[in-house]
Amino acid sequence: MSEKPTGDTRRNKDAEEVRHYDPTRPVAFLHIPKTGGISLSEALKTALKPRASFAAFDRCMFGDFEDFESVSDLRRSRILFASSDLPTSLDFLGGHMSFSTISHAYPLAQFITVLREPMSRLISLWLYWRSCTDQFLEPWGKWGHVVRKSRLSLRDFVRDRKTACQTDNLYVRLTLWPHPLVPDGDFIDERHDERLLQEAQSRLEQFCFVDLLENAELTANLQIWLGRVVVLRKLNETENIPESLKSPIANELDSETLALIESRSRLDLRLWATVVAQRMPFIDSRVLRDQALAANLSHYSHLMAL
Repeated sequence: MSEKPTGDTRRNKDAEEVRHYDPTRPVAFLHIPKTGGISLSEALKTALKPRASFAAFDRCMFGDFEDFESVSDLRRSRILFASSDLPTSLDFLGGHMSFSTISHAYPLAQFITVLREPMSRLISLWLYWRSCTDQFLEPWGKWGHVVRKSRLSLRDFVRDRKTACQTDNLYVRLTLWPHPLVPDGDFIDERHDERLLQEAQSRLEQFCFVDLLENAELTANLQIWLGRVVVLRKLNETENIPESLKSPIANELDSETLALIESRSRLDLRLWATVVAQRMPFIDSRVLRDQALAANLSHYSHLMAL
């Protein structure tokens, strides 16, 4: 028998529409980098106790990078080159994989994801990659050259096409990839924004559970959907940025850089705002965005303090 959730499980506006967890179908967690996904993945596995689980990266996360022979065997074993590479008979799937990679192999999977204020996510990615040492990156071979671009200024990092696969509207990329209007090695053309946004919103409607990292009711909502206790702990937080790569974060956030970050997040911001309207209907998404960004920038200032 499933455990019953404890604590505050107040339902929000759309709670009565939630499609509850079906234990006969696998759960697929679309883990977007730097959205608290490690914490959520571990909490889900603890709550679900899956017999067989698997986490990996797929090609969506690497853009037009091709030199996988330079990546160590151990790291390469966790990169999927096709949906057919996924093991069979899994109960839980996680990792940084696109919707299409998972759904082709597991069409009955119950998809869940959590979004984060997108500008904060992008800056967090820059800081996390910046904290990666050469020793850590060595097994990643030439992909490490892409990660090391985080050692450039924030402006140059978000301008670089090689990082577009993880900096340019990643929510839309993971939701729709592969897509003829989403280039692997370049930025999304603004001319296609409305079509891509509409398609991404329609795709998210196929998910069984979508929520926000900024939502104080995230854990309660997840407990309602699962029908069991969920304990979220903070894991995989960025720390120990090398002294040589520290500088006041305010120096990185001039108007041109902020405009670039907003451009790289423009579709994700609108997708995130859609979920804010559903999950937190009494909060203006613009106010929540400003609050989240301000709180995160305060945290990032401490990380980058000399």
